[in-house]
Amino acid sequence: MKKTILILLIFLVNVSFSQRRYVPGYLYTGNNDSIAGKIKDKLFFSSPGKKIKFIGADGVKKKYKAKNLYGYAMLGLLKYLSVPASPFGGRLRFMQVIEDGDLILLSYTQTTSSGGSYGSSYGRVGGGMYRTGGTTTTTRYFIVKKGSRDKTGRIPLIGFKNFMLSYVSDDAEVKKLVEEKSLTFMDAQLIIKKYNDNKRKNKT
Repeated sequence: MKKTILILLIFLVNVSFSQRRYVPGYLYTGNNDSIAGKIKDKLFFSSPGKKIKFIGADGVKKKYKAKNLYGYAMLGLLKYLSVPASPFGGRLRFMQVIEDGDLILLSYTQTTSSGGSYGSSYGRVGGGMYRTGGTTTTTRYFIVKKGSRDKTGRIPLIGFKNFMLSYVSDDAEVKKLVEEKSLTFMDAQLIIKKYNDNKRKNKT
């Protein structure tokens, strides 16, 4: 009985998100170029980050894939950027911005059907996999160096220190914290936030 109720709830949530209504937002056609309109995405219990629907000022409905846009924002609260889903490049996906600044932290979560039941976590940031009730949910985290679409990478568990140093080496304080392992893989979001905070202070 409990399993049936759980399956029903998952189905209802899926339908609710898949029928998400158009909301005010912006398309980012370039780093500093945007177009106002209404946006509808489908990023939950689906193949996430592949495409969105957009209604512009002319009332015409259009579909955009991640490869067609720099990103988009919804309701002034949620922001997504188009980023390669592999550390080696490859297909672009819309990923949600978690931390914004000179370093941008992004994530995307994918849920697929599966069998069995287990759960595991790689930490707060870096990726994780959870399997319950016949579905597998995987979350991955990426960094983008602002102003450089080529400076992008998935945060790894193995080789984290050298990876992160390649992004924060121009900040002496943060570089030292990473080199001495005072801040590690588990602190990736804090590292990026501290780096961005320091950059903002230096600009004022």
